[in-house]
Amino acid sequence: MKFFKYPFILAFLSFVFYRIALPPYGAWAISFLAPCCWFFLYDLPAPPPVKRFRIFPSFYEQVWCAAVLFWLAVNFWISFPHPATSLGLIALSFYLALFFPLFLFLVRSLIRKDSLLSLLVVPPIAWCAVEWLRKHLLGGFSFASLEHSFYREPFWIQSADLFGEYTVGMFIVLAGTLIGLFAKRIMQKERKCFSCICPVLVLALLIGLHLYYGKYRMDQIARSADHERAPFTVALLQDNTLFSFPVPEKTNLAICEKYRSLNRTALLSSKSPDLIVWPESCFVNPGIVLSSDSKSGGKDQPGMEKMNELREKIRRAEQEEIKDLVPSQGTLLLGRGTVEFLTPQKMIFYNSAYFISSNSISQGKDPVRYDKIQRVMFGEYIPFAEYLPDSFPLKTLCNSVQAGKKSVLFSLARDKDPIPVRILPNICFESSIPHLIQKQCREWSEQGKSPDILLNISNDGWFKNSWQIDLHLATHVFRAAENRKIVLSATHAGLSAAILPNGSIKAEGTRGTAQIVNAELHFHKFDRNFPLLPEFPIVALLLIGGAMLIKFRIFCRKRKNQTEETPEG
Repeated sequence: MKFFKYPFILAFLSFVFYRIALPPYGAWAISFLAPCCWFFLYDLPAPPPVKRFRIFPSFYEQVWCAAVLFWLAVNFWISFPHPATSLGLIALSFYLALFFPLFLFLVRSLIRKDSLLSLLVVPPIAWCAVEWLRKHLLGGFSFASLEHSFYREPFWIQSADLFGEYTVGMFIVLAGTLIGLFAKRIMQKERKCFSCICPVLVLALLIGLHLYYGKYRMDQIARSADHERAPFTVALLQDNTLFSFPVPEKTNLAICEKYRSLNRTALLSSKSPDLIVWPESCFVNPGIVLSSDSKSGGKDQPGMEKMNELREKIRRAEQEEIKDLVPSQGTLLLGRGTVEFLTPQKMIFYNSAYFISSNSISQGKDPVRYDKIQRVMFGEYIPFAEYLPDSFPLKTLCNSVQAGKKSVLFSLARDKDPIPVRILPNICFESSIPHLIQKQCREWSEQGKSPDILLNISNDGWFKNSWQIDLHLATHVFRAAENRKIVLSATHAGLSAAILPNGSIKAEGTRGTAQIVNAELHFHKFDRNFPLLPEFPIVALLLIGGAMLIKFRIFCRKRKNQTEETPEG
């Protein structure tokens, strides 16, 4: 067992367990073994002093190298769209790997050896603080979180409505730490029976409380079903055409035609759906709008009058084209691009979702539109693109997409229900950002317009049916459990799904299959609109920072006292 004294070996082993626990393998129970291995890193002897010419890297360099290998393996799908995106994979893996040494540094600095109370407090809070940083800095990256290994186990994730998905992650870290403490005392042949049994008792109490809360919440949500409202029926369209950069125009046209065929099939079903959903950017023709500044410019904008006339002709032609796709008593949600003309020569692009009802078609009204707010770096924009040469590889592949300005709440009126269905849309990886969705839910709830449904449209055709689509689905599940909302996901070449407010998957598409995912959903009167204490990760970060500052002050004071006590010469 001497090789376990090397930090790289322990860290690498922990990341093997971490990877097996994540989707699509589904070995969720293995997730506890990752923090169990980390426990032995907490008090591993510090590396020897750094020499000028050394063979072995230091403690934190070794664990960083293990973390790099983990993120390269987990995020390998980033290299699929184009060979140039492999550069992004390497850079992202090197960056994400920094958070694990930071976590170990915080724990090793603050923990007291063999102190049960210290073990119960420091690792979970440090993990929460570091995960909060990972999901916020540089736009945030929330895929492959430790808690996502439980996304198909609803009873275990109900605590997500307390502090968000961070609660489940802290539970796993705490449980794994207690398993590690028990294993250590057994290996040391601890003579005191209570010393060995104590971690087991605390672990049993922790798991019991966690599962009790899960059952309590599951039962509470089941009892809160609103039987006065009519069920909501939805048809989520899903095709499986895969592609890579650059996408041929004929491929886009073929994909759009496939979705037209699926749409017609959904309309011919015995029970016409209330809502038909196309995935992101699958309707080939972009919407054309004129900037509000351009409209008000009048004479100051030569040619804009003709542009407005042309735009009206295109809009009428689109309505004729789309009206056969809209349910007679329902609504169609299209994922498509938007071109906004600032002047006849200058235009900008948005990634949008269009909400088109049968009433708006008959009355000739413009559809309600949501523009994606959180763009994908190197996919929809390049940082500092204006300073890069035009021949830069990713710049030639990436379409510059503008960020939307605000969230939009779609209101779907139905004859069979006096209360309109409120739908809060998000696009692509926006669903993986917990604080973005929570903020939008909170803002609309404060206006008295709490959303009934969170709806995500995505296009995962770039990733070749890899485990990325499972990781993406896991984020949808946690958004449902955190916010206690129904979540709908229409994903091209992914796993479209309808998810209940308790995190259970009601209906799910099949990997690599073109199909219609139908679901009949019942609303709930559950009044939780967002996590109870969404600011807890910030509190954890402040606690860790305060503790480090206090420890540093104590260290400085000790050094000063030692210096004063040392006799001169």
